[in-house]
Amino acid sequence: GKNAWYLYALATHPDFRGLGYMAQLIEYSHAQMEKENIEYCLLLEGESSLCEYYKRFGYQSAFCYRLAKLSGQSDMSVLYADVEYVESIRSKKLVNAVQWDIEALSYANKYSKSINEQWFRVDDGYAIASKTDGKVYISELVCTDMIRAAQSVNTYYSVNECIVKLPPN
Repeated sequence: GKNAWYLYALATHPDFRGLGYMAQLIEYSHAQMEKENIEYCLLLEGESSLCEYYKRFGYQSAFCYRLAKLSGQSDMSVLYADVEYVESIRSKKLVNAVQWDIEALSYANKYSKSINEQWFRVDDGYAIASKTDGKVYISELVCTDMIRAAQSVNTYYSVNECIVKLPPN
């Protein structure tokens, strides 16, 4: 495998936008990667309007997804998932994806909690979901029976429909 960095949760406070702080942060990160012989850097923009900004630094679109609405409820059990459980599922089921170590997943879990996302054990995998303004969003769903797992998240949140981020095909 190749070593890669993932620039995660980049943000600039609105009062300080347009002052070049983000550019400095990205350029510093790139200099550090060069020192450490890191060949790849991944970045997931917070909103699509930022794609053009990141292109200035050499980033290009590589990941695509689609949003799907899934309805219904299920009696499948939903339990909270810890970082070790999610790491074990990712390493088994996402063998061709970027692998995150425990430290990176721990940070992602803390960030998820800060934005009211929950990590759940569902079916033979996991879901990362949140409820905002009465709507449930599943940002990551890794398991065999995705429909039933999504329906179990609906049941947990007492809703009948959720929006799930899925691969393009």
